[in-house]
Amino acid sequence: MSRIVTTVTGIIPVAREPFFRWLVPGVFYDELHTVLRDAAGMPGVQRTSGTTGPWDVPGSHRIVHTTDGYQAREEVSAVDAPSYFSYVVTEFTQPLFRRLVREARGQWWFEDHPAGTRATWTYSFEPTSTAAGVALLPVVKGLWNRYMAAAMKTAARRAEAEVGTLRGTHPVALEALHGPQGMTEEDRAPRGSRYAEVRAALYANPYRGGRSGQEAGPLPRYRSTIRNAWKGLLPGGKQDQLWIASARSIDSNADLRWGPDGKGYRRILSPNGMAVLGTWEITEDTPYTGYFKTGARGLFMGRYSSDGNETKRGERRSLSLAGKIWPTDDPEHPEPLPTASFMSQEDLGGMRTDYINDAELTNEPNVTAYRRGIYILIMLRAGFIFPRLDKVSDARQLYEIAEIGKPEGEPTRAPRFLRLKMRPGQRRMPGDDLDFRDEIYQHLFEPGAKEPTGEIVFDIFVSDDGTSTGIPGFRRVKVRQWQRVGQVTLTEAVASYNADHVIHFRHPGWRTDRDDASTAIRRDEQRVR
Repeated sequence: MSRIVTTVTGIIPVAREPFFRWLVPGVFYDELHTVLRDAAGMPGVQRTSGTTGPWDVPGSHRIVHTTDGYQAREEVSAVDAPSYFSYVVTEFTQPLFRRLVREARGQWWFEDHPAGTRATWTYSFEPTSTAAGVALLPVVKGLWNRYMAAAMKTAARRAEAEVGTLRGTHPVALEALHGPQGMTEEDRAPRGSRYAEVRAALYANPYRGGRSGQEAGPLPRYRSTIRNAWKGLLPGGKQDQLWIASARSIDSNADLRWGPDGKGYRRILSPNGMAVLGTWEITEDTPYTGYFKTGARGLFMGRYSSDGNETKRGERRSLSLAGKIWPTDDPEHPEPLPTASFMSQEDLGGMRTDYINDAELTNEPNVTAYRRGIYILIMLRAGFIFPRLDKVSDARQLYEIAEIGKPEGEPTRAPRFLRLKMRPGQRRMPGDDLDFRDEIYQHLFEPGAKEPTGEIVFDIFVSDDGTSTGIPGFRRVKVRQWQRVGQVTLTEAVASYNADHVIHFRHPGWRTDRDDASTAIRRDEQRVR
């Protein structure tokens, strides 16, 4: 029977060369037991003995002792630093393994990745017979694969803490569009991601010093321009960039959009933001389902942004928070999970909200377009596109939250309105021209601190009672009977290139009946009615 092969991959938020040096001649040489630990029902490494040479030199060999009392011989077979490493394991003393496996070969490939390093680890087992291969197959594909995945996570976590994150990967061009605005195969991939992988990407390249970019210094202010919003509209030119970007924002399944060059994509609208991380929790009785249901608690990741070019206190800006929820409270959950996205924002025309404490973020905000001045041309362009793509341009429904984690067959029940507002009593940060990104940092970090110790708490309010009146460009939404149902607690934040250019939030497509998926206006990347 041919070899039985299993593979795991991981994104390590450390540059390839220092990660290789840390892992292969370092951790693998004399700290193997700190990475290969008991997991998935498989024994870990207890210690190694009799090592004959450095672990990045072919021919070096040793005895590996496992936590169940057995051992095997391991030898380095090939090294091409910092790209490749392989080894062979033989002479198993564990009775069952000795009968089933003639030898096992491990191989590691290391590739540059926008978030640091993509590590690929493959194990291939040569069975002693065809019957042995049949018995070995489910063990290798199941338990052993999960054992490898656990080791990969441990290595990634340790490398991030001990080697340091990758910073300054991409140049900062304040106006230039780049990256695929429309749908790609990356967007059409099955929905789902690992929280830890998305988090690692956000922390890979902060704009400033400190692991979270929290140290003092300048922050980029990308520009949302009229030219970019109207680019490609005329016949014979390039594709209408805002049109295809808007369609993609509805249809994409991606939580991260790397693009073919690994540099992500430029947001035409809301280009300046920062990632915020924490938990979503529903604490009060509700009639709703999924992660609006009483007791629901999940991991939360958001992008707090300003819809325009204005980021500082005293400027007219429309603060917003796009969020996604993972249906787990385990940040190391090993399997990809589908996420639920939502949008919340102040008046789309802008406000003069000096403190983030006072911003009221809703999924159906007011619209006062004339406040944008000349930049009303951007709003007019967006207002022309969205109703033709998805019927409603200035509101986003909440059914994704009500459906995630819901038992199959249970009818969906989602609220119409959502409001997020910082809980009263939290500190108000001083500064006449304070950037909202630094305002968030100041809530979470004490001056000079390396790690966050503070938190920002948003109360979650919902309602089904409200009206929306007005004309395009001037709309007023009046909501009654707001009910507080829970909270979003933010404990981390990072202003980074990937937070502005790689993380992606779906705009849930419109349904005639928000609780009925069969009434979707848009399906398969097309508006159907």
